[in-house]
Amino acid sequence: SASVPLPNNILTWHISATLMRYDQEKQIYIAEEGVELSGGSIRLQADHVTFSNVTRNVTASGHVLLKSNQDTIRCDRLALNLENETGTLYNGIVFIEENHFFIQGDTIRKTGKKSYEAERAAITTCPGEDPDWKISARNVVVTIEGYGIARDATLWAKNIPALYSPIVAFPVKNRRQTGLLTPRITSSNRKGME
Repeated sequence: SASVPLPNNILTWHISATLMRYDQEKQIYIAEEGVELSGGSIRLQADHVTFSNVTRNVTASGHVLLKSNQDTIRCDRLALNLENETGTLYNGIVFIEENHFFIQGDTIRKTGKKSYEAERAAITTCPGEDPDWKISARNVVVTIEGYGIARDATLWAKNIPALYSPIVAFPVKNRRQTGLLTPRITSSNRKGME
């Protein structure tokens, strides 16, 4: 177990593991078996972790679970900068609690604290391995409290492809917004003009 203070003691990172060593030359901690790294609102668990107390870069592999605030990332491996929360995760799923939103993909890049980009990805708000609906796409870009864009997208209803579009834009918002709804004029035999 070790504690690594940041400059000015702003935040301390705690590392615990069954096996751990420190490489003085590279200034990195190498931890294995039951590794837990925590600091602030971030908690990382994995089988193998390397952590630099200079750059705040971490790599993790084997049963990786990362919780940041209320968001959860599960993946096979990741490389992440803990200071700016950017990096890449492989064969993973991101659950964004605020919007109850799942992003699953072969390669997911965390491009900021609230933004992601994924290759060969699926997005949904349904939990589980077999969601009621999902959008699969070649490329997905998501900004929380903003919008998402999916390229080469297919909307699935359970296991049935329902609709294809070369590009789909969708809101990824939790808060209500003000705006003007455009009125429509319709006519039918049953209701007349509306």
